[in-house]
Amino acid sequence: MKLDLKMKINYKHSIHFFLIVYLALHGCKSGSTNNIDHPIKDTIITSFDVKSNFILDSLFFDSLTITLPELATYTEQARRFYSNRDWSYAWFKEDGLREHVGFLFQFLQSARLEGIKDSLSIFPALSERLSIYSVKDSLLQPDRTLESMLTISFFWYTDKSWTGLPEEKSKAMSWFLPRMHIDKEEWLDSALVHSPDGSLLSKAVFRQYYWLRKQLVQYDSLSKAESWIPVAYPNKSLRYGDADSLLIAISKSLYLHGDLESADSSTVYDSSLYSGVVRFQKRHGLTPDGVLGKKFYEALNVPVEDRIEQILINMERSRWMPSDYPQRYLIVNIPDFNLYAYDKGIQIWNMNVVVGKEIHETVSFSGEMKNVVFNPYWVVPTGILYNEIIPGVIKKSNYLSKHNMEMVDESGKVISSSSVDWKRYTKSGFPYTIRQKPGTSNSLGKVKFLFPNSHSIYLHDTPSRSLFKEEKRAFSHGCIRLSDPEKLANYVLEPEGWTPERVKKALLPGKESWVKLENKLPVYIVYFTAWVENDGQLHFRNDVYHRDEKLKNELIPPAVVDSASFTVQ
Repeated sequence: MKLDLKMKINYKHSIHFFLIVYLALHGCKSGSTNNIDHPIKDTIITSFDVKSNFILDSLFFDSLTITLPELATYTEQARRFYSNRDWSYAWFKEDGLREHVGFLFQFLQSARLEGIKDSLSIFPALSERLSIYSVKDSLLQPDRTLESMLTISFFWYTDKSWTGLPEEKSKAMSWFLPRMHIDKEEWLDSALVHSPDGSLLSKAVFRQYYWLRKQLVQYDSLSKAESWIPVAYPNKSLRYGDADSLLIAISKSLYLHGDLESADSSTVYDSSLYSGVVRFQKRHGLTPDGVLGKKFYEALNVPVEDRIEQILINMERSRWMPSDYPQRYLIVNIPDFNLYAYDKGIQIWNMNVVVGKEIHETVSFSGEMKNVVFNPYWVVPTGILYNEIIPGVIKKSNYLSKHNMEMVDESGKVISSSSVDWKRYTKSGFPYTIRQKPGTSNSLGKVKFLFPNSHSIYLHDTPSRSLFKEEKRAFSHGCIRLSDPEKLANYVLEPEGWTPERVKKALLPGKESWVKLENKLPVYIVYFTAWVENDGQLHFRNDVYHRDEKLKNELIPPAVVDSASFTVQ
């Protein structure tokens, strides 16, 4: 999905500006470069700004919406904000504008870079008024129009940057996680007094948003340098120890990707290049075997513009995530085919999973795990009943017994399959429940983990172990199969007082048994095709359900008009 030339130019200008802004905001901060996996709290600091001596006329503010009717959308928010502070000015202090104005202006300038498709219509007028205050002048009086425009601009920016697309659009893309809600009026008041560096003006989104935004700096430099040159696929695989002149270009490309510390002119596939290849493969969801094959070249040659789009798309998804997390929780990332377990807010392990086929997509949602079921029955879903089971019984009368299944009525009484006229129920109206009995061939394996939801999705074991070796693991009917269910059972049941020995015993063949959890465990099923790990490494995955393309059409902005940079003196 290549961008046209005009879009490429717009991206280059926008991202170049963002690089300047980012370095200005963060270049002087000290500390480790590694990302620390602490959740951003979905709360605000509760003490409020010291009121200035400048009072905004509420009647003038009302008249401003008539002069500038496009402000009407955020007028009520702004009125509540000023009412809570007795209509005292927020952006002016005794000796001029607050430093926060410069940060807000920079956020507004870089809004397009963040995937915000809409434009702030009052931006040119805002820029013009701000230019008057670019140098401190004690004779200048506070500008009530500028004061009002700044506040409304803040609410516009946070609406677009923190909230993103309307919820009905994210639901149309199979995303059903509840959105976070922030009192932006209180947040702004607190940010003005507790955030002299301006950071609180923007930090109210899931941490991935900021980590991904930071990665755009690298892709900006690659785009401007025009050094992202595709490496020709030689129609043969190269392995450790092989010699080929193509390895020079591969080494340079891996260096640009950040997987090698330096480019090498060697034509021999040595240990240094091998380490860089394996790192690249891990970051792109490929088998980390060091083999330079077709999939490796395909990932290596994705245009930088496409990667920029992918980052922007996943920044939007980050806006839809909650920003506050409990101490213990699970995340399943569908395109990554992985489950991640967290304890004390830190990722402690992950495992391979199998998710739904393209025709049986696993949706994104969240829930609370409430039960663990050992040796479970598998109740056949309606779709499988009419598409597979009933046609199977019609074809072979012993189909149920062959698959270790039984038929029960509403009371749980087993009904003989020979007593049913199966041809009557090829499309609808089947009056019984068909379930597969516990055993080694049961589709749910030895254990399932339930978190009630309207999508009928849960985590479970499986007898089909070979599928976990595949790179693309989309094979189920929508539920999520686990490569190591015993490990998850130990994690889930440890707070319940269970020992590993007790879990192992419960997994032995036997009758179905339910465990009700006293400590409910949050589960998040998400869809990220780009994200940043705690070590700062950027990961990409293929768009298994083609959801990126749909989201791209909603997000990618039209032409960007560059504005002159503005700095508060």
